[in-house]
Amino acid sequence: MKKCPRCGKESYSWTHNDKYNKDTKTTEDICMKCDEELNKNALKDKLELIKEPKDFESWSEQDMAKSFVRQFVSYQKEPTKEKLNKIRTLWYWAVHASHSLSATMSEVFKWQDFDLEAERKKYKENKE
Repeated sequence: MKKCPRCGKESYSWTHNDKYNKDTKTTEDICMKCDEELNKNALKDKLELIKEPKDFESWSEQDMAKSFVRQFVSYQKEPTKEKLNKIRTLWYWAVHASHSLSATMSEVFKWQDFDLEAERKKYKENKE
């Protein structure tokens, strides 16, 4: 067990995070919790740059799946048009690029009794 150079807590699990090493100009490994936090924040920043479905072209399927789950849960807790637009954009790209990911998203929509188009229409009607 050793101390994490980022958070200072002791841990048994370690990983190498290129972003942390580049930002701090070190070669030290960080704990898994810090690595997950850094990756989560980087994914959040990356998602902010998305404006249309083709912007996901360079994304990995894993990053898209994580972003979808986070956006969907966030939308369920606090619905906003912006969050819904991110979900729709992720959905449209998944349908285009990944059958397995779009099928998984469809299952989530079914399990949660969530109608993407009905949600979109709510915001459209409120605008008029």
